[in-house]
Amino acid sequence: MFGKMFLCIAFTFMFCFCARADSYVNYQKTGVLSVYQVNQREKRLFGDSSLPAATSSVVLYKVKYKSTNMHGRAVVLSGLFALPKNGAPNGLVLYDHSTMWDRRESPSRYNGKNDASDIEDAAIAFASGGYAVVMPDYLGLGDDPGVHPFPLGSVNCLSGIDMVVPCRTVAKGRKTYVSPRLFVAGYSEGGAVAMWTVRTLENKPIPGNTLTAAAPMSGPYDMSGVTAESFERSTRDPKILGARLFLLSYMGYSYQKNVPGVQLGNYFTHSFATYVPYVFKQRLTIDQAARKLEIKGIEVGTLDSVRRALTSRFWNAMKTKDMTDPLLRELRQNNCNNWKPHTKMLMICLDNDTIVVPENTEETLANMRANGAGSNVVRDYVIHQKDLNHVTSSDPALVLAREFFDTSGKS
Repeated sequence: MFGKMFLCIAFTFMFCFCARADSYVNYQKTGVLSVYQVNQREKRLFGDSSLPAATSSVVLYKVKYKSTNMHGRAVVLSGLFALPKNGAPNGLVLYDHSTMWDRRESPSRYNGKNDASDIEDAAIAFASGGYAVVMPDYLGLGDDPGVHPFPLGSVNCLSGIDMVVPCRTVAKGRKTYVSPRLFVAGYSEGGAVAMWTVRTLENKPIPGNTLTAAAPMSGPYDMSGVTAESFERSTRDPKILGARLFLLSYMGYSYQKNVPGVQLGNYFTHSFATYVPYVFKQRLTIDQAARKLEIKGIEVGTLDSVRRALTSRFWNAMKTKDMTDPLLRELRQNNCNNWKPHTKMLMICLDNDTIVVPENTEETLANMRANGAGSNVVRDYVIHQKDLNHVTSSDPALVLAREFFDTSGKS
């Protein structure tokens, strides 16, 4: 199949197959956003921001491509490619999405309908400004049948890196110009994945791509330290407790499914451990799953802390940072908070974030400074808006990232 392209048009979609010795591409057109739709949604999402109006419609593609799983075995993954019809003279943005469980919400499922998802928000924020946007589904989401290895940034960053060349192949096949400039961004879990992406690309660049700037946003860069410690804090807010129980449950469930020999009973009390698979085997959104876990947590006594849902062994391991525990050890190996970037970087966070606490960004910036990265390379932007939370601060963060990329691409 080398050097050949097969086209098959049926009804409203198109498949295209290209091949190289090291790459497989299968893409399907899934939707189009008109210039009017892009500008209408940009205004709705970002209000009176300084983002200029779009001048091109945006074509959406579901792309399938080769990558590797956390055990190094070959897999075919899926993702979204948002390509301005008039081209992307500003470059390509590799965007790593926030935590999701329901594969129906994966980026590759976005078809342009006004669904108010963070996938739509990121696509609009960057594609409206003359950028092509690559969004991997990640391992265990989209078309990959496994369980997502949450929240392992060193593993999941490859899902995006391996998607860049196939998407450029799609653009070339459509005779659409995309500048060689490459930008990296991500929010929440995707913020940590984006940080790992930059670190990985600095060590092994993608030929034909110029890594220009990065904007990791509200990411858990220190998962075994700052992030784990934040889960131990007392709170009377049931939604915060529900979110913490969801994230801990997702980690435990994912680790059990991806690493032989790990049992949920090592981490959660018996009643809670047996309930976690019941929740994750249903087709639920994050909000629905978190609500169920919140109610279960109340039943087992988590009135102001997740403590009563966890085994004494795991709680003590978290408190003492006992890295003989396999889950904590894996989290430590996926920390990305102590290195020296050379790529221009803006780290964005919310000052009152209770889900991914801003200490993640503060500590990482301090470490980077100590490692010799000056303010001309890396800096932070703290959003001070008390009416925002971890979820609602993503749109203001996207505006800041877009403005940073616009400026960085010109310098």
